[in-house]
Amino acid sequence: MNIAQGNNLISFSKQDIELFARASGDNNPMHTSDAYAHKTAFGQPVVFGVLAAIAAISRIEHQSNCRILRIELNFPGAIFVEVDYSVDVETLDSHRFIARILDGSRIMLTAEVDYDPSSSASDSSTIPTALFERSESALCSEDELGEGHSISGNYSPCGKSLTAVIEKYNLSSSGFGLLELGALCWASYCVGMELPGRNALFGKLMIDFDTRQTDCAWPVEYRSQITANDQRFDLVRCEATLLNKGTRIARAELRSFVRRDVPPLNVELIRSLLGPTETLAGKVAVVTGASRGLGAAIAAALVYQGCTVFANYRRSRLDAEQLVEKVASATGKLVLVQGDAGDPAWWRSMSSRLLQEYDGLDLLVCNACPPLVSIPIDSASTERINTYINQSVSLVSEPLGACAEMLARRHGSVVVVSSVAVDEPVAQWPHYVAAKSAIEGLARTLAVANENINVVIIRPPRLRTELTNVPMGHSNAVKPELVAVELVSQLAAPKPTGEAHFLMNFDTSSQPVC
Repeated sequence: MNIAQGNNLISFSKQDIELFARASGDNNPMHTSDAYAHKTAFGQPVVFGVLAAIAAISRIEHQSNCRILRIELNFPGAIFVEVDYSVDVETLDSHRFIARILDGSRIMLTAEVDYDPSSSASDSSTIPTALFERSESALCSEDELGEGHSISGNYSPCGKSLTAVIEKYNLSSSGFGLLELGALCWASYCVGMELPGRNALFGKLMIDFDTRQTDCAWPVEYRSQITANDQRFDLVRCEATLLNKGTRIARAELRSFVRRDVPPLNVELIRSLLGPTETLAGKVAVVTGASRGLGAAIAAALVYQGCTVFANYRRSRLDAEQLVEKVASATGKLVLVQGDAGDPAWWRSMSSRLLQEYDGLDLLVCNACPPLVSIPIDSASTERINTYINQSVSLVSEPLGACAEMLARRHGSVVVVSSVAVDEPVAQWPHYVAAKSAIEGLARTLAVANENINVVIIRPPRLRTELTNVPMGHSNAVKPELVAVELVSQLAAPKPTGEAHFLMNFDTSSQPVC
């Protein structure tokens, strides 16, 4: 076997994503919408798996006189724009290759391609005219994801954009004809737009081509049926057929993970667990990253204890406004404040407002954190690691610097949200573990430096939030409402100052673990 060397770097731009979306008709917002992707576990648009595979396969050289028989794609990791990845090509035999995209030593994608040396790449009698039966991703119900559910339709990629893809990646030397490339575009469209649709994460594709078909008249007919739905892993498997004038031209198996919707914040659970008390009545708090997840749960718990809470958010305005509606009956008050919690200018403005309107601050909850994605430790990743650590630390150091004096004057409290990963590091999260360790160091030092401030560091377990809304991410995950209730209950109890207090044990008996 042989591993190809040479120029083995690859990256993708936003324009690449837009081109493939036009070519394939796959407009799944996970790839095409900054606003939608921001709310997912990835925090940013993800490169189409099929696009990345096409780019990787283009590195297989000198197959222009052969035709592709079979392609098997695996997508174990998310690929992002403007990140340099490496590509290697392994020769299994004279007509079988594996192309891989790697982030350091971690495999992000594999593409195994089998060629037929006895036939040349397929052709098409016409340049395809786009035919996409959907312009928005389907939001499939549980019944529509059940075993036996099927879909059918007609499909044609956009010939103009497809030609641009062929030219960009010089695909003529990799055995691609319009049939093979169009079939890959269809697979992306089928998963991202039809079945499973919007909540899909493409996991695997196996597609076999019928070599008797030397050309293809577009559009083609497709039929896809769910053959298995393994809810233990949120994995859906489909078998599909592509037909040209009634004759099969390809058959495929598509496997996709389905992201479950994160349950909305349950303020009634918070109210019932805290009880009808107002232990924090008259207190003023700031919670960063308060529009969703744990931050929203903490903000709601504080408001239901009579606290006036400034709920900071950066982009998720709709979620923040929905939080205001949820706590409308509370005795406290929720005030939305938009801004970057790591921006010193924003904190100068916020500090002035707190002093002017409330003569200070009683509680600061540092919850904001950048999206968590896997990054390996290697020479190519140091810039990404450093950037993540710097962003994470600034989301704590800036609020601490801006609010420490106000908090000390009123013998207030600081809560810093850390993670169990500090004690139980995850191999793919060196940036996250380092950042959480650093902010714990800031909090512990603040406790020693200023005995008038009560400092609490919480290390919650894995929570049922968008941060964990990835395959298997919700296994043994705990509702954020339970952590918020435990924290607010602890804040009401006086504690000795001069050292940070850790909150690591949470009572989850009142709500089933997800």
